[in-house]
Amino acid sequence: AGVFAVLVGSVLLIARPWSGVTADSTPTPPPTDSLPFTGPIRLFDGQSLAGWHRVPNDAHPAWVIEKGILLGRPFGGDQFLVSDREFGDIELAVEYRWLKPGGHTTVVVRAGETNDPKNPLDGLLVNIGDDEGFPAVHGRPIGPLYQTGGIQKIRTASDAPCNKIGEWNLLKVRLKGHQIRVEHNDAMTVDVDLEDFVHKANEIPGVSRLKGKVALLAHKPYGRIEFRSVVVSPVE
Repeated sequence: AGVFAVLVGSVLLIARPWSGVTADSTPTPPPTDSLPFTGPIRLFDGQSLAGWHRVPNDAHPAWVIEKGILLGRPFGGDQFLVSDREFGDIELAVEYRWLKPGGHTTVVVRAGETNDPKNPLDGLLVNIGDDEGFPAVHGRPIGPLYQTGGIQKIRTASDAPCNKIGEWNLLKVRLKGHQIRVEHNDAMTVDVDLEDFVHKANEIPGVSRLKGKVALLAHKPYGRIEFRSVVVSPVE
C-alpha cells in the first residue's frame, strides 16, 4: 500500500494505510462513488451519520452521536448502520468499547442488503464482545460461534485479547480478493482463504462477493456499544 499526503493549512499530514491510522489521525474525507478511493478515509466523521444509513430505518433509531462518539443502543430489535458506499479490497480499523459487561455484536464486511425484512443484510460477520463477562450476565458462555475475533460460520477464534470494560479495543480486518485476516488488539485471530468456503455461498453470500458495504450492528439484548473511529484504507 502507498503513502499519501494531505495539506491542511500550512501543515502537511502524512498517512500510511493500516498501521498509521488511529483515532487521532486525520484521514481524507469520505469519498463519493464518483471520486477515487486512494487513501485512508474516516467513515465516521465524529459529528454525523453522513455516509451511512440505518437498516431497518424504523421509528426508533438505534444509532446516534453523543459527544463525538458513535453510539449503538438497541431498542425493539437489531439495527444495522450501513455504509452508503461499497468497497473491494480494504483494511478496516475500528475502535470500540463496552460500557457494561456481557456485550456482543458483529462488524460486517462485504455486506449486501436484501429484500428480506427478517434478514435485511448479509455478509461476513466478524465478532466483537465481552467474552469474559458474558457468562455472568447471560448465564452461559458466549460460545465458539460468537467469540471475539472469529468470523461466524467461517472460522472460530479463541483467547482474543480484550481490554477492560470502558477501555477501547481495536479490531482490524484486511480483505484482499478472497483472503481475509482479522486482528484484535494487535493479535491475529483469523487468516483464511474464503475460496475454501464457496460451498457455503448460498448461506453466506459474502464468501464469494469481492466487494460490499461495511456495517455495524446494534444488537439486542447484548448492550450498548460505542465507536470512536471507523477507518478504511485501500489495499493494492
